[in-house]
Formats: sequence, C-alpha cells, structure tokens
Amino acid sequence: MRAVDPSITILASGAMPDEMTVTGNARMVTGKVIGEFGTDADWTGGLFSKCWGTFDGVTEHWYARSGTRFDLDIGQHDPYTGGTTMPPRYGYVPVKHSLIEWARVPSNRVRVKAEEWGQYEKLFPAIKDKEIFLSIDEWAYTGTPTDLKLALSYAMVLQEMFRHTEFFKMSAFTMGVSAINFNATESSFNTTGLMFKLYRDHFGTVPVEVSGNLPQPPPKWPVGGEQPATSPGSPTYPPDISAAFSSHRKFLTIAIVNPTELPQSLNLQVKGVQLLGEAKMWQMTGPSPEAANVLAKPPEVEVKEEALSSVPETVPIAAASITVYRFATAAVASAMRYIEHGMISTRVPEQGR
Repeated sequence: MRAVDPSITILASGAMPDEMTVTGNARMVTGKVIGEFGTDADWTGGLFSKCWGTFDGVTEHWYARSGTRFDLDIGQHDPYTGGTTMPPRYGYVPVKHSLIEWARVPSNRVRVKAEEWGQYEKLFPAIKDKEIFLSIDEWAYTGTPTDLKLALSYAMVLQEMFRHTEFFKMSAFTMGVSAINFNATESSFNTTGLMFKLYRDHFGTVPVEVSGNLPQPPPKWPVGGEQPATSPGSPTYPPDISAAFSSHRKFLTIAIVNPTELPQSLNLQVKGVQLLGEAKMWQMTGPSPEAANVLAKPPEVEVKEEALSSVPETVPIAAASITVYRFATAAVASAMRYIEHGMISTRVPEQGR
C-alpha cells in the first residue's frame, strides 16, 4: 500500500490493558483479571514491541455501561469454563451513581487511555520521536436513553480528549445515525447531535491550558480496568472546563459543562491575551437532566444564543448545562504569546464550593 501511495496513514488496531481487562481477554490469556504491560494481555504493547515501523498510529475503542461498574474481584472470580468468551455481564456489578458520578463514567475510560499512553511513552521512547498517535475509533455510553444527561456525559468525554491532544488525534463516535431522530420522511438532531453541533459550530481548535483552585475528587474505586489513577476533568470541580482558540486566533472560546442539578458559578481570569468587549454565549440545557428531543414533539433541549456586552468576571452556570463562551481577542500576536505562556485561570467562589 505504501509503495502505491507513500502519503497514506496506517493505523494498527490496538487493545490497551484496560480494554483487555474489562472484556475478559486478560484473564483468558494470563489467568489474571488485570492486563499487565508487556504480557500477552497487553495487545497494544505487543504492537509496539513486535510491529514497530509498520504503522503511524494506534486505534483503541471503549464502551461504558450505564448503571454498572467493573469490579476487579468479581472479574477475577466470575465463573469461566475456558471457552472463547466471558459471561455477558463479566466483572460488572450494579451501582447507584449521583448525576456527576454517572456522567463521569465514560470520561474515566479516556483518562485511563491517557495514563496508559504515558506508560507506553516510557517503555517505547520512540513514540514521541516518531509522533505515533492515538485514535479512539469507537466509543459510546450504552444502556441509557438519549437525553440531556447523556449529552453532558459526552461533552465531558470530548473535553477529556481535548486535554490530551498531544497524542489524541482522532476519534469516531458510535455512530453517525445515533446523533439524529429519524423515520422514513423526516429527521432532527437528538441531544447527542445537538451537543456535537454546539462544539463543532462554536468551540475552537487550538487547545489552551485551564487551571483552577478545586481539583476533581480522587477515584472512588480501586485502580484498574475502567478506573483511572486520577479522576478526569478540569481542576474546577464540579464544573468541567475546556478552552481553545479559533484557528485564526481571533476568538478565545471556553466550554463549561455542569453535570449537576444545581447552578454553579466561577470567577474567570484570562492571562496572556487581551480580550475585547465583543462576546457571545451559547447554552444547551433543558427543564431536567432527562429532557429529550423526539420527532413530532417540540424540543425539550435547545441551544440558546446570547450576546454579552462585556467579559464577565463571575460566570453563572445553569444546572445540567453545556455552555460555550466566545470572546474576541485583541491581536493575533498576543494570542500566539498566550498559547506559549498563558492560561485560563478559574477560581470557585467560596459560596460556590
């Protein structure tokens, strides 16, 4: 293939230890529930050690399960007769989550992938030298209705990917038609599609660092499988915040996800770039986390646009919402310096903690 077209990008189909763990493949090949680096339960590591030079990137996929968590002890002791597959509910146990805990479950998988990629970079330093990248070729949250609550969770997934774009280069959501409601003659965006459109239309493409004074809580369950060593999200708990410049650096955009049923607020400080008075806000929300958009009924979840007369110092955040702010910047040169040295600084007011 490369002899015909040397410009092509070749991806190798991987499976990191987390995926090998939650699917039962680690236990099937090594007898241990957790996939360990450098063993036959580390498929992606096998690609790096045995197939180096034949690919430009590695693909992974993951699916989170609503209302459950992967239990390492159960996963080690679930009945297994030695066949080619584990039981359908292998290792997973029911769990009751708060809204924010439920919304965090899929982005846990993204953070795990990022942590494992860091380990691969230590084991195979040439990954950085050759700029080998990671693509998530399938991802979704299964077993749950398509509603505002699900959109909040998916927005947190996008923002967790944005934090690691030094090696995350691509992702493919499962699947295109799951972003719309349709029948034989009509279609409309559901809440998933509306969320993707919000980011596509208004969020920037050049990542900007976000700092804050309230870190995410530590993981609730033992590390392994779908549980990362550090919780995903920005240091602005409970909201999750991401920022980016537009491609031409004329706008700074800030996306805020509030995965709680209470309004929040934060103090916003922008360092390293001068903002002009021109600003807009797009907010996606509905009457409840279970609000949904279906055909033949008025939409319960909408994106509303608002022009702002000035840059707010204290930013109000609606309950169960996704909000994108867009601020005009003073100069491209200033914006470029900002990328190198600046950051978005957020501080949660005392009354908002």
